[in-house]
Amino acid sequence: MRDSPVIFRFLHKGVVYGFDTEIQNIVSAPAKIVFLKYPKAIVESKTLTTERHSCNIPGMTMFGNEFVDLSVIDISPEGCRAVIMSVKEALYSLIQVNKIIEIKLQLPRTNESFALKGKIRNLSKDTDRITIGVQFDEMAGEARAKLTQFISALK
Repeated sequence: MRDSPVIFRFLHKGVVYGFDTEIQNIVSAPAKIVFLKYPKAIVESKTLTTERHSCNIPGMTMFGNEFVDLSVIDISPEGCRAVIMSVKEALYSLIQVNKIIEIKLQLPRTNESFALKGKIRNLSKDTDRITIGVQFDEMAGEARAKLTQFISALK
């Protein structure tokens, strides 16, 4: 195993990082750990075409016949990431990648709300939440204007 080649890749905040290296050592006790040689070069590749902005916008959507509360935790003109604070298996089974979703948002400090439609592009479940990534469809002028104005205020 020592000196075996390894390709290491990981995703962090919309950027994929990767490098080629070799295993330097493996320790199996008290816990398994692998030591890698320091890479000669790290390759970086963005997965998002536009920058996402951190936020916390309350919203709501519908899965099956159930209204579901969610929070949008980052947003861009092209999409968002939302968190649903539930791990119900029945709810999780209704959420599918490539399914069309409409998210109704309540903008902070205003009484304005508007809906954004898009496709679920990724989905993950943790111990206490479900996280979805949504790519927006083409938006009507009013929704696009409200979203652009809100994102400008985040910068």
